[in-house]
Amino acid sequence: GQKIARVEPATPGRDGKDVFGKTLPAADGDNDYPEPGEGVLFDPEQLTYTASTYGIARIELERINIESLVRIDPEEHWAEIRIYPVMADGSTLTCDEVVAALSDAGVSHGIYTEVIEDALRSGEVQDVRAAVYTPPIDGIEGHLETFFRLNQIDPLVVDFQRKLGEVEPSAVVKELFSGGDLLARKVSMKPPVDGMGVSGRVLPGAEAGDIQVTAGKNVWFRKEDQAFVVADGVIGYADYVDGVLSVESPVSVSNDLQKVLLSVHPATDDGKTLKTEQVRTLVEREGFQVPIDWDEVEQILAQARVSTDPIIGRVIGTGTHPQAGTDGWIELKVSPEASIGTKIEGTDRIDYRERNSIRNVSAGDLLAVIIPPGKGVDGIDVYGRTIPASDGAEAVLKAGENVSVSDDGKSFTAMINGSLAIQGGDTISVCKHYEVSGDVDMDTGNLFMDGSLTIGGWIRSGFRIKASSDILVRGGIEDASAEADGNLTVNGGVVGSGDQEICIQGDLSVRFLEGARVRA
Repeated sequence: GQKIARVEPATPGRDGKDVFGKTLPAADGDNDYPEPGEGVLFDPEQLTYTASTYGIARIELERINIESLVRIDPEEHWAEIRIYPVMADGSTLTCDEVVAALSDAGVSHGIYTEVIEDALRSGEVQDVRAAVYTPPIDGIEGHLETFFRLNQIDPLVVDFQRKLGEVEPSAVVKELFSGGDLLARKVSMKPPVDGMGVSGRVLPGAEAGDIQVTAGKNVWFRKEDQAFVVADGVIGYADYVDGVLSVESPVSVSNDLQKVLLSVHPATDDGKTLKTEQVRTLVEREGFQVPIDWDEVEQILAQARVSTDPIIGRVIGTGTHPQAGTDGWIELKVSPEASIGTKIEGTDRIDYRERNSIRNVSAGDLLAVIIPPGKGVDGIDVYGRTIPASDGAEAVLKAGENVSVSDDGKSFTAMINGSLAIQGGDTISVCKHYEVSGDVDMDTGNLFMDGSLTIGGWIRSGFRIKASSDILVRGGIEDASAEADGNLTVNGGVVGSGDQEICIQGDLSVRFLEGARVRA
């Protein structure tokens, strides 16, 4: 409202005359005056410039401005203004005018009029912090207030250590509690409170998270006071694992329900520890139907009183394990396997050529018997309940070629003379023909077949073969013996030394004979 400047209006020029009386025209005055700038009002009728706000008047580049004396923090935490108690015209500055100047500069929040008035009363020029922001209040994280310890420290710390693998779970020392005891209280998170900058801009507070905690086994949650307490009648050790509060009973049962287990932790600082009467209460409550070794219980409790480590899972009672029945099996009356050799009668020597590689049987011979499976014996768990036992599995054997089976399917008998063969692992047969893919040597030993024989290679020196029917040798015979009740066919020749003999009841077909004794 104070006048800053006034324009003297231009006047018209007055012509003159030179000494000869000639008119000299005069120029009119120019009305080009400064433009009103920031904080300045111009009255074209009165040709006056008036301040519209508090500040310092300046003229620059043909423009009149009011320079604001307000300075605002970039974070909007404060606003300062320079106070001139006395104005240029001698008038005094008022608090309302200062507030208006602050408002013109964009300051709308946190203005301290008392501070401004004190500065005006002082009569001194000074910089005044005239407005201060309202700071935001960050939210408060939800947390758990615990009244028990693990390893004598905060349970949440131990939980974190377990997740990192720094602590062995079975080695964590826990504290004993009973029904109604307070374990922890949940302190809910508090939401943030927004602040406000001096310009009125909202300054948000940081959000906070809430903790998620669940009442686990043997723990109750009281909603009215956000408390976690031990369930009524419970005696056990408090634990916190991955957001779950629980109380573990000192008495537990193995996964197979065959063992009653006792776990005891060291006494707390105040001497609180598990007692025999409490163990008896827990055992009776569980309703175990097996004898409890109370001497072992006393030893465990005594050990816990002097130990610094927990005693975990000691057996104090056992049930009876079920016994599975034996599986059925096949009793072979004739072994299908070759022996390493045959002991020479009257000596300690073994003839490794006599290996009985072919197991000959006669019609009517009992070859095999299926032995039925055994019955299982049921067990009893620690609660006295029966644990069924499984019976043994039935053995499977099928009758193959030239084998008969009894009416009950258990006995297998040869129907003809021949060699025993087990085919596919579950079929027993009697064959009239036996074939060797290679030579007759130490791998096969001497061969005697009640039927026909085929030799894929040679009969090597010193070995013998015999068949009740035909023999086919795809290779040759090398100073060896052969006997057949039928025909003998040798694709190669027979080379002998005269010591071995070839005897055939039927025909001999051979490429050549050299040094051989033959009856055909």
